[in-house]
Amino acid sequence: MPTNPNPLLLEYDRLPFGEIEATHVVHAVRQILEDARAEIEKLVSLESTPTYADTIGRLDDVLERIAKGMAEITDAAADKGIKVGVENHGRLLGRTAQT
Repeated sequence: MPTNPNPLLLEYDRLPFGEIEATHVVHAVRQILEDARAEIEKLVSLESTPTYADTIGRLDDVLERIAKGMAEITDAAADKGIKVGVENHGRLLGRTAQT
């Protein structure tokens, strides 16, 4: 993990493309997915009677955050010539070999 703050995980009006390094991409994807998993775990553990707002609504919010984050990461990575897609899914998910 990079020692400097990951610009892909910070809020900006415009991403600072010049500050983004290749290591930021993998870390940002992992963090976005980890945050999504944690939110889904909270959703699954709700003890109240499910409603639209606390199930589908929250899941929709999680998916929207993933989509927004991945779009920013993909744009930033493309600017640096880094491929983010199926061909790199193993690395992004922390696997040493793709299956």
